[in-house]
Formats: sequence, C-alpha cells, structure tokens
Amino acid sequence: MRAYFCGIGGSGVSSLAWIALDMGWEVSGADLWESETVKKLRQAGAQIFIGHQEEQAEGADVVIYSTAAPQDLPELQWAKRRGIPCWSRPEFLSMLFHQKPIRIAVTGSHGKTTVSALLSYIFETAGWSPSFVFGGELNHTGRGGKWAEGDIFVAEADESRPTFLQLFPTSLAFTRIDLDHTDFYPDLQALLDYFLQFVERIPRDGCIVVSLSDQKSEDFACMLEKRNLPVVTTGFHPRSIIRGFSLHTTPTGSLLQIIINGREEFEIQTPLVGEYNAQNILNAIGMAVFHCVPDEKWKEAIRTFPGVSRRMQFLGKKKGVMYYSDYAHHPTEITELLRSVCGFGPPVVAVFQPHRFTRTRDFAEQFALALKISDIVIITEIFPAGEPPIPEVSARRIVEAFSGKKVYYCPDKDSLFACLKEVVPPEAIVLFIGAGNIHYWAIEYIQGGAK
Repeated sequence: MRAYFCGIGGSGVSSLAWIALDMGWEVSGADLWESETVKKLRQAGAQIFIGHQEEQAEGADVVIYSTAAPQDLPELQWAKRRGIPCWSRPEFLSMLFHQKPIRIAVTGSHGKTTVSALLSYIFETAGWSPSFVFGGELNHTGRGGKWAEGDIFVAEADESRPTFLQLFPTSLAFTRIDLDHTDFYPDLQALLDYFLQFVERIPRDGCIVVSLSDQKSEDFACMLEKRNLPVVTTGFHPRSIIRGFSLHTTPTGSLLQIIINGREEFEIQTPLVGEYNAQNILNAIGMAVFHCVPDEKWKEAIRTFPGVSRRMQFLGKKKGVMYYSDYAHHPTEITELLRSVCGFGPPVVAVFQPHRFTRTRDFAEQFALALKISDIVIITEIFPAGEPPIPEVSARRIVEAFSGKKVYYCPDKDSLFACLKEVVPPEAIVLFIGAGNIHYWAIEYIQGGAK
C-alpha cells in the first residue's frame, strides 16, 4: 500500500504516518516546512516534500489528510479527479483502531496526550506490546504513533470536533471537562451532549474512567452514574475509586500517595510535576488497574516515564537560566502549569503565544488572570492555526486585560528575542507557552540569541 499524507509534519497526521511505516506501507507526503518531525520520518523511510504539488502524490493508492487542511490542496484535488480514496485523519484512525479487540480512547479538554502516552507506556512496560496514537511525541522515541502485535490500541480522541464519534472504544477515559474550541461548541453543554453520545457505545464489561478534578467533571461523572454506566472515578476527591491523598511536588518531580478501592495504599515517584499531572497519573492508573496490569508494572512505568514533547519539556540551560516549552493553550492549562512551577524560588518568565483568534476572543481575560501567576509576562501575536483573522481581535486583547502588572507585548520573533535579552533576570525559569510555533522560536533563541 502506498499512502500519501497531506500535512505529514503535524502532530495528528505524523502519528498515523508512523503507524503506516510500521505496517510496511510505502509512505510519502508533504508539509509546509522542514520540522524535526519531518526529518525523523524521512530518516525512517518516508519521502516528504516541502510545499504542495499534485504531481507529488503520483502513484499513491490513498491520500490521507488532516481535517485542518484546506480542501483545495493540489494533492487532494488530484486524487479526487482520479477516483483515488481520500481519507481524513479521523477516518484512517477509525480503520486502524477497530482492528484491535481492546480499544481504549482518551478524551476530554486537557491532559489527553499525557494520559494516552503514559497509558501506552504502562502497557509497554507490562510487555503487552500496545499500538497507540496521540498528538505529541514521546521524548525517548520521538514518535506519537506505533503499530504493534498486541491486542490493545490506545488512541487520543481529539474533542475539537465530534469526530471521536467515529470510534467505538471498549473503554474510555475522560480527563478534565472544560469549555474550549468555541469556534464549534457554543457552550459546554454542546460538548457534553456529544460526550454523552460517546459513552453510550461503551460495553457493560468495559469501563469509563472519569477524573473528578473539578465541579464540572464531578457533575459529568454523576450524569454517567445515573445512567448505570461502568464508571471508575479518579482524583483527589474523597469519593474517587483511584484516589490521591497526598502530593509533594518540586520542579523536578513528585511523590504521590494513592489509595485504590479504599484499601490498597501505594507511594509513587514520578518525574511529572504539578497537581494536574497527578490527576493525569491517577487517570492512567484507573485504566491500567481495570485491565489488570500488575501493580509493580504500572508503578515502574510511572517512575520511569520519559514524558512527552512540549509538556514541560526541558530545552536547556544557558548562563544560569533554565528554558522549558509547554503546549498549554487554554487558560485552565496555563493556570495549572504556572502553579506547578511558580513559588519554588527562581523567578518565572512566561512567554505566551495565543493560539487561534476565536480562543483569544473568548478567553482574553482568563488568559490574563492565568498569566499573572508568573513573575514576568511576555505576549506574542496570535498563531492563527488556519483560522481567518477576526476584526479587532489580536493578542493586544490579552495585554489590555492586565491591570497592576507589567506585561510586555512582542508581536514578532525579533521583538521577542530583543525583549528576552533585556528582561530575563539571572537564574530564572523561562517558559515558552503555546500550541503554535513558539516551541521552535524557543529552540532558535536558545541555540542562537539567548544571553
């Protein structure tokens, strides 16, 4: 099989390209720029072009594309004219997912990638050879997808659109429930209505893991329990089946005490930091325990988990300053991230690149409130992620929402680099935050311009 991937460097599509390579397919594709992901896929045998031209897809048996890709891409138009199958990313994922008897989906508003990656790593540590797909890259392999011989498939089910309804899991994990993607969902209830459709397809001998991380998530768990669905609750809430009752966290790791079914107590060490990651760990444990992973195996996996790229990823240290990158792009995520690193000693500089015009329009004040937790705030201009501009919506909305705190507005890369050289204090922690290209700006700054 010869597959051509449009947008092959993106986190969602690249993970499926890895699976196609594992299956022995001939993989080619295109992206708009030469990313590290593109380079890794090339080294693994994929033929990848920079830029889109229809002749690049010649010879393909199928064209696979991101739902974020414009429908007028030359390769897509070429394939449609010739009657060659064109599969969206969700369609291809569904085809792969349903080839395995044990199918675990992870959805929710925050933490999906970490939970999916950790759960996959737990099953690998147990020797169960899982297949997996998630929207990030494991730090130790540089991959976000794998096809293996085992019976388990773990998939991150993106909730930005209800395309997750193309999946029929045998078990389902919900991370935190929150309103996001307001370009599609007018309110939280609209998202919940789709989630309720999703849970109805879980068989009675499966399980639905729900994190009791806040009131919205608790209310959702109660809704499922009233429907007599097979719910496993996790979190620090007293009624959680997988319950955390003590957490000691530092910038380099955490010590977590948990109790399962009100009886068995465990002490867990992990390189992950912050309460939000403790919630992610409890979510993964809930699914692992349900699937009868031996205790010593999930404990070992959590202790040795190498982490996922752009999730509090250490980028380097230069002249006493520690640099990190994080994918957080919603006010709740930024709040939890900054709470996990602020107050331990070194001043924290938050460099934030807003992601999407709609999200900036709808959450400007919440972004400002979250960013105030840090000592110094720098805001760049919006990364559009394919959205058309909205009149009078820019990153300045967030800047203007600040009061009583100095905030630096740096609309482009050059002004950002100049500002960093001026305002970063000695021995600081600098966090580059956002889901756009801020991660690559950070790497460029550290390699070249950092003072």
